[in-house]
Amino acid sequence: MRKYIVEPNMQPTPYIPTSYIFSYWIFFWSILYLGSIRTIKTQSVREIAYKFNPTLALLIAFIWTFISWVRMALRGYSVRRLAKYAAIILAIKIIPLFATVGTWQQDAGTEIIILAAIFGLYVLYMQLQGTNFVAAYDELSKSLEKDDNRTPIYYWTNLFMQKMFAQNISI
Repeated sequence: MRKYIVEPNMQPTPYIPTSYIFSYWIFFWSILYLGSIRTIKTQSVREIAYKFNPTLALLIAFIWTFISWVRMALRGYSVRRLAKYAAIILAIKIIPLFATVGTWQQDAGTEIIILAAIFGLYVLYMQLQGTNFVAAYDELSKSLEKDDNRTPIYYWTNLFMQKMFAQNISI
């Protein structure tokens, strides 16, 4: 019997929800961080916002996914699939990393505590959804292996790449 990342009595959705993927939590954290430090005018409040810098989390997430990308390359995945994964890594990890690194205070202790708190919220959220971190990443790994575009960002990246290839534009 096929396992889904939802409760057994629920109808499975065609997508792995974005909220089930911790990398997207880090991406949204970076968007919130960048938005707050660019819009907050009060210096004392801005200094508090700087303590929530996601650079360390983005760096860890980038290293994790880069290793995953290298494994895929070594296993002989198609150039198209590797390019799609690389585009997503660029969009949700590398660009935010470069955008936040200039504001990095390098306070690893605080950053690790904040990252652990956000991960704790993620684990709690997953439990409330009737699933867990391991099940979500198992489904995500299967989706990558099958190239079935089961996350919204993969789906949209795939559509974009199909249009590029349909117009004979090489990447």
